[in-house]
Amino acid sequence: MNDKIRVIHRSDPGCCGGTDSYVDESLPKEIVSERIISFKAHSALGWAVTDREKRFDRISAFAAPASEGTFIFLETFASSGSRTDFAVIKGDILPKLSGLVREWGLAGRNGFHSYTNGLPEDFGGSIEIAYDSGERISISDNQAPVLIYDTAERIAGSFSEALAGERVEAPEASEVKEIRFNEERENGGFTEAVLTFLPDGTAINRKRRRFDDPTVYESSKPLPAEEAEKLRRGIDTSGILLWSGLPDNGCSLRDNKRLTFLLEGGREIAVESGRLLPESLSGGFFNIELQMTTVY
Repeated sequence: MNDKIRVIHRSDPGCCGGTDSYVDESLPKEIVSERIISFKAHSALGWAVTDREKRFDRISAFAAPASEGTFIFLETFASSGSRTDFAVIKGDILPKLSGLVREWGLAGRNGFHSYTNGLPEDFGGSIEIAYDSGERISISDNQAPVLIYDTAERIAGSFSEALAGERVEAPEASEVKEIRFNEERENGGFTEAVLTFLPDGTAINRKRRRFDDPTVYESSKPLPAEEAEKLRRGIDTSGILLWSGLPDNGCSLRDNKRLTFLLEGGREIAVESGRLLPESLSGGFFNIELQMTTVY
């Protein structure tokens, strides 16, 4: 066992409602670096409220460098509904966030993680912040908020201000003429798929696959117009055409997969799997992969 891990509480195996919590004492309580390279935070706010009227009850915010600028995402939830906005901006919010994180003292609880089994929803949240020095802040708790409301409001204000600035023009899914999927496996196997949108609103998906033997299996299947349109909607709602250049999510089990989108005019946008993303967008790659490699 890692001698830097201090166990606070360990529940009995299979105990519904039991809490497991620990502190990773290898993570610093003070950050030396002044350069954030990725920021990811979400939190329910619940009782963590000031005496001012709450504008939202939950927040999710994300920022990381992308090929043409900084990818930023902000989502707030209130009883009246949710508000979501994301873009690649030409500015850089990360230096400002570095100063704010220091001001808010977010490193003070660095390394604390708590998980209560059986909760019907996440009543807390998590914070993951990476620095160019290799330092990081990592906090999670599914029972209690990880941000106070004042901090959440400041985050929302900073992200809203950045989103109101100059944005990189985002292609629309209607401009996509073709999607290419490629996966290379260590045993020499591969999967290739090319999905072509047709003028009548339908699409056709062509696949080539090789497994453990030398045989290459080929197939071709049509997509009805409603399925092709569903795929296009998924491209827009996930923002995947803006993902190029986002950092790796650090998962050691990540496969070597790529999606390449061919747009009108010949422009190509390539997106690797395993990108660091906000949770509500992270399924975009898999949903397209599933459609191209399994469903059709």
